[in-house]
Amino acid sequence: IVYSSGWKKHLPAKIRGVLLSPIYNIFHKNRSYSLENLVYLLYPLCRTRRIAVLGWFHITWPGLLIGFIYKLLNPKGFFYIKADIGNGLFLDARDWQNRLNKLFMRLFLKKVDLVAVETKLAYEQVTTHKVFGRLFRGRTRLMPNSFDTDLFEERGLQVKRLAEKENIILTVGRLGTQQKNTEMLLKAVEKLDLQDWKIVLVGPLNWGGGGGGNFSKYVEDFLAKNPKLHDKVIFTGAVYDTEKVWKWFNKAKVFVLTSRREGFANVYAEAKFFQNYILSTKVGGAEESLEHGYGEIIPQEDSDYLASQLQRIIGTDYLQSEYAKVVWEKIDISWEKQIKQAIQGLPEADSSSLGRGGERLSQP
Repeated sequence: IVYSSGWKKHLPAKIRGVLLSPIYNIFHKNRSYSLENLVYLLYPLCRTRRIAVLGWFHITWPGLLIGFIYKLLNPKGFFYIKADIGNGLFLDARDWQNRLNKLFMRLFLKKVDLVAVETKLAYEQVTTHKVFGRLFRGRTRLMPNSFDTDLFEERGLQVKRLAEKENIILTVGRLGTQQKNTEMLLKAVEKLDLQDWKIVLVGPLNWGGGGGGNFSKYVEDFLAKNPKLHDKVIFTGAVYDTEKVWKWFNKAKVFVLTSRREGFANVYAEAKFFQNYILSTKVGGAEESLEHGYGEIIPQEDSDYLASQLQRIIGTDYLQSEYAKVVWEKIDISWEKQIKQAIQGLPEADSSSLGRGGERLSQP
């Protein structure tokens, strides 16, 4: 189920055969997280018996409550949580630590069949937590965000080798949000001699810049201050077609992520699959995505260091030598592999009583 407002209105009716059911969020304008979750609560409760698998994103009180009620009404159903966390330190937050909340957490968590965490750090922290670790251990699996290789093959695409790629440095995301810290990349670009290289930024601009303002205005000022970069720095705007985004990754030689925080950014898997050299701040998923050695962790808020690394790439044969060290054929970041590993030993959802109306329901 998806909300029908905002950027989600661009979603197709189906993705990989999965029906997307848009629901109208009557509380969206109130910007109340608790009220918004009432919509998600009411939707599954109205059709609990028809849902074989209920999925929820993030470990939150509304999600745990919905899962608890779902399992009470449908004990044979399967409830999973995709945690989307870079670490497990959230369990030490004050909200989880009072006696009543600990009691509810233990009660609700017992109803969860699977918790999927994306990073090794998060897995270690939640499964060894002094209060909740025992409950997490039996139901938690490490499942990094991965790449849809089946869809890629269905589209008849081919990954370009380094020699076939263009001199493009790419970033993809909600440009200008405080989280994504796009300003750090643009500050580094101002210091570069780009020669025949280009910077491509894929994503919407009007998400409120690092200071909470209008990022479109920030970009306008940036280009006015650097008129020579007009043809070198390309802002594509929002791109909702997956294949079009993939084509940018396939063209690019370098991918940059300057985020201040991430759970495990989906763009890591895309950048790795398309054999981009990855420069990323140390956020959730960065270290896992660089295990093959083709990339580097860069310091937070250090545009000077980022500029120096990009200039080395632009001005030398550094990429060619690093690319040759990687045995790309041995890298498998497919969802199929990750899911097979994650579900080993888990109980199967019983959909025998659901009939033709059985659903797999997930809240994105």
